[in-house]
Amino acid sequence: MVATGKMEEHYESKKDTLLDLILELDEKYPGLKEIFVPPDGFFNARTSVTLSRPGEPARGISDPGFKLKDGDVLILW
Repeated sequence: MVATGKMEEHYESKKDTLLDLILELDEKYPGLKEIFVPPDGFFNARTSVTLSRPGEPARGISDPGFKLKDGDVLILW
């Protein structure tokens, strides 16, 4: 990802929602929040967050309040 300079990163967090995680990552990678959360507070339609969770099919997430679980794998693009 251009904002992070990395194609992959293993990251552990205690945050429990997708928005809280993005805000936490924005501290490490300034500007990341603006990519995924525009000023009106809704996810940007030009980006995507994909969730892979053990035992479930991969799917896109558009709800910033989506609850994360241990072992979730997210693709931010």
